[in-house]
Amino acid sequence: MKVRDADGVKWRVRRRWLPWRMRTKGLLDYLPDTGGTGGYVPDDPILLTLWVVFFLPLLVVGAVLFLVLGLELAVLLMLLPVVVFARALFVGWTVVVRRGGAVVGTERVKGWRASRARIRAIAEEIRRRPSTTLVDTAGDPYQLGPDWQGSAGTSS
Repeated sequence: MKVRDADGVKWRVRRRWLPWRMRTKGLLDYLPDTGGTGGYVPDDPILLTLWVVFFLPLLVVGAVLFLVLGLELAVLLMLLPVVVFARALFVGWTVVVRRGGAVVGTERVKGWRASRARIRAIAEEIRRRPSTTLVDTAGDPYQLGPDWQGSAGTSS
C-alpha cells in the first residue's frame, strides 16, 4: 500500500513474501563503462587484438552475472510455493515499512487477514501524522519579537 504523509513523502507498507530479497540493485554498477562502442568492431588487427583483450572479459563477466541472476530467479520460483504455504500456515508475515525506498521498520504478524489489517493501520497512522516542517511564527503573539526588552541586566 502506498501512502503519502503530511510532508508529501511517499511511504510503502507491504508484506515481505520471501525471507530474502533479490540483490540486483547496484549489481551491474561494477561493470566498467564501455564508452558506447555501438557494436563497432575494428578492421585493424592491432585494434582488433586490443578490442578482444579488453572487451572479451567484459562479455564473460556479463555472461556470468546473467547466469547468476538467472539461477537465483530459478531457485526463487521453485521455492515460492513452499514459502507461501509455510507463511500461510506456520510462519506468519513480515510487514515492511519503507520511507522513500529505505526500510524504516518491520513487524511480524501472524495470519493473512491480521497482516492486511496491520498494513492498513500503519498506513492510516502514517497518513494522520502531523507535518514535521517548521511553521512560521511571525504572527504568533507569544513569540518574542525584536522589540522585546528583557529586564535582566538593565537597571534604570
